[in-house]
Amino acid sequence: MATISIKHDYTMAADHLAEELKNLAEKMGATYQLVCEWPDDHHLRFSRRGANGEIIIKSDHVSVEIKLGLVLSPLKTKLEKDIRHFLQKHIQ
Repeated sequence: MATISIKHDYTMAADHLAEELKNLAEKMGATYQLVCEWPDDHHLRFSRRGANGEIIIKSDHVSVEIKLGLVLSPLKTKLEKDIRHFLQKHIQ
């Protein structure tokens, strides 16, 4: 099992941050066939067969945790690169 852990600092307004993360969730959902849910305004959970994870909005950073099953483990590097790129481009 492979794990992706990303901590990304931000200074943007919380409402804009939430909007950008919702865009990320939609993009990830469409690209990787994820089921996404927001249990509250600061926590996104997502899953699919062989993978699950969450994005948590903290006061000064966003935390991304993803667990990949054996079949999806080879995608770890690409997924991590895509997520980091999105965060660097959209979350300031």
